[in-house]
Amino acid sequence: MPLLRAALGLLPVCALLVALLWFDSFKLVRPRLVAATIAGGGLPGLVLLDLWPSATAVLLDARERRGQFLRESIEELGWEDRVEVRVGRAEVLARDAGLRGRFELVVARGFGPPPVTAECAVGFLRSGGWL
Repeated sequence: MPLLRAALGLLPVCALLVALLWFDSFKLVRPRLVAATIAGGGLPGLVLLDLWPSATAVLLDARERRGQFLRESIEELGWEDRVEVRVGRAEVLARDAGLRGRFELVVARGFGPPPVTAECAVGFLRSGGWL
């Protein structure tokens, strides 16, 4: 656990920028429901969850191996009650009725050109949400 906590303490630039923009520039409230599209081994989703302890999230990853790592990490951090892991491709999961249009904030590590990433991620956003 100390190693995982230490890794979370090293904020990647993308997660730090999202957090700073969300809180400092726009003076917005903390999101309650976050989707991290294509979790990429947990970044930036795990970092944001560490910053926002009242937020819940669904972390998505296309690969079962990384999904299992995320499940183990979430268990180690004691976040089972606030984080769900789903394995599958974003463009397929975005059609799932339980995920489509559900989230206040969707963050995605670039897994393709920005328009492709945005097109896959936008399916998870609720009306008025942030990508």
